[in-house]
Amino acid sequence: AGLQAQLAALPDARDDVLRHAAGWVAQRFAAEQARHAKMGFNDLLTRLDAALSGSNGPRLAQVIREQFPVALIDEFQDTDAVQYRIFDAVYRVAANDESTALILIGDPKQAIYAFRGADIYTYLSARAATAGRHYTLRRNFRSTHAMVAAANRCFALAEERDGGAGAFLFRSDAGNPVPFLPAEANGRDDVLQAEGAELPALNLWRLPPKADGKALSKSDYVAEMAAVCASEMVRLLNLGQQGQAGFFGKGEVRGLRPADMAVLVSSGSEATAIRDALAARGVRSVYLSEKEPVFRRPEAVELQLWLSACAEPDDGRLLRAALATPTLGLDWAELDGLNRDETAWDERIDQFRTYRECWRRQGVLPMLRRLLNDFRVPARLLAGGGAGERSLTDLLHLAELLQQASLLLDGEHALIRHLAEQRREDKVGGDTRQVRLESDADLVKVVTIHKSKGLEYPLVFLPFACSFRATKSTDLPLKWHDADGQLQLALQGDDPAQLALADRERLGEDLRKLYVALTRARYATWVGTAALDGLERSHLGYLLGGGLDAGLAELAAADGIALFDEPEASDERYQARDTAIVEG
Repeated sequence: AGLQAQLAALPDARDDVLRHAAGWVAQRFAAEQARHAKMGFNDLLTRLDAALSGSNGPRLAQVIREQFPVALIDEFQDTDAVQYRIFDAVYRVAANDESTALILIGDPKQAIYAFRGADIYTYLSARAATAGRHYTLRRNFRSTHAMVAAANRCFALAEERDGGAGAFLFRSDAGNPVPFLPAEANGRDDVLQAEGAELPALNLWRLPPKADGKALSKSDYVAEMAAVCASEMVRLLNLGQQGQAGFFGKGEVRGLRPADMAVLVSSGSEATAIRDALAARGVRSVYLSEKEPVFRRPEAVELQLWLSACAEPDDGRLLRAALATPTLGLDWAELDGLNRDETAWDERIDQFRTYRECWRRQGVLPMLRRLLNDFRVPARLLAGGGAGERSLTDLLHLAELLQQASLLLDGEHALIRHLAEQRREDKVGGDTRQVRLESDADLVKVVTIHKSKGLEYPLVFLPFACSFRATKSTDLPLKWHDADGQLQLALQGDDPAQLALADRERLGEDLRKLYVALTRARYATWVGTAALDGLERSHLGYLLGGGLDAGLAELAAADGIALFDEPEASDERYQARDTAIVEG
């Protein structure tokens, strides 16, 4: 017992070890880069920053300034501290040197890339350094007057609330460096109508609480709202097919089509929920995300099984797993028959031995093309419509990526390990993103809010606007900024005050994401709400003042905003006139 007490009393070295490890890894990585004479993209910034801070920094800054006397930086709200330090060293922002011009264009309300290293506090530093030299572009050329007014109304509620921190949590006694300024609308020449009436610009759905009065769970909210949203989309699309819903203006009418609709989501699970609900009603959709590596597709799983069987065709377990994959198209009777018909089983073994020889002699891409053709995969997938076309495209894309990787790897098993590692990897990019199809343009877009930034859509649906994820003590390291705008880190989450600060910054970014989402539509937006547990900690809950019912009532009091209580889902299916078979 005494020894256990002494061990428990020993200091915890975890944080010290992590700090030491971070410094050691950075030094070792830099040494290895120097030994191999290599640099990464981040090194271009950090080394220039170090050079500008060194003894020859002023001379280097002068050379750059003379070569590039004018610089324009777009999307400046996504800048980080290192990038701004470089521009400040070159152009001396606060000094306002008349021999140069540095034009910074950005909207802090759309600073939503903290996970990539973007720092809104860097923007605030630049804002302070350029005091008196600010110009606001307030006219919106995207949306109707009603849509702009509705979006203004949402954020004006929080901005005008007495005693609050403003719409974006930056208001204090010292001022508000990120104020909400209502936009002005240039307007559009046409209007969105359905069944002879102009649709409201902002449509609010409110789900009822449970029968026992308890708040809906997040899973119930997502499932119910996905069904409600898909039902309304189908209703409007069918009206569009009948010429009763569309865009009316200048004597012309264009019917509503799936391509006019976008559903904005925050996660892959939300995307799956709404896509499943749409598919059940005959509406095809495409998912556009910031994180869309093709290695995440189910086809990559099947491809790994095929490669394993081709590498070891005499392994019955691997071969049966490959033959049972849905894409190869063998039915249950045929698979079961292989257990009883030795001749048929031997033929399959020989078939995959042939693939192995093709792989070794010609490469993995010719082998996979041969396998796909032998099993008539292209013909069957293309006959299946949009989903089949997507699957075939991803298979061929994966095959090409594996062919490229095989040039640097030795043997079949090395390539299989590479594929398995790519499937597990959290961050992949470049050529691994899914190839977009021309047919995707005709489908409903399911888009992450991050991906939607800078884009616009005629109709926007936000069915899961109340969903949020509060910062947890396990989200380490915790990050927040102090009163001077300096980034702070905590390696442990046991301090409630630090956790609250980190969650406050999460809420701030969520509010900016909501601003991006509510300003994507040209004509109308639909928002799904429900009294979830802890709603006051969400972005929408904050805008509404913490109370859903009172906040929605205040919001819906404005023109162009409609509140729909207890919306119901329907089983109505989309009837596309120009499609013989609707692929779900």
